[in-house]
Amino acid sequence: MAEQFYEGEDKDKLITENEILKLRLMLERGATFGTNKDLPIPPEIENEFLKHIMEFENQLDKSGRIKVGNVLKLGDQFRHPDRIPDHQIEEAWQTLKSYMNLKDIELVVSSPNVTPASCTNL
Repeated sequence: MAEQFYEGEDKDKLITENEILKLRLMLERGATFGTNKDLPIPPEIENEFLKHIMEFENQLDKSGRIKVGNVLKLGDQFRHPDRIPDHQIEEAWQTLKSYMNLKDIELVVSSPNVTPASCTNL
């Protein structure tokens, strides 16, 4: 891939486009952006990244969604999360996770905001 280098007015246009893409992502998707003044990102790379995020979000909108419970055909073998006491949520999650692994389904989450208790709508 040939690298493009932007200077002057073209660079200003690219920076403006990046700001517009960020605003769209914030307004339409709830995105948040931080800054790292010690390691600035070149506008060209930021632009490519933002465009990839927009494309990912567009494809996500077009994709169908299914519940894991429907794929696993859980039926009545697992209690509904509303019926599991708080102190048993972790154990119930481990049981469900083991069952999913038997079906070659693995759920991996990298957000510290997602806990077994927050995953009650599988």
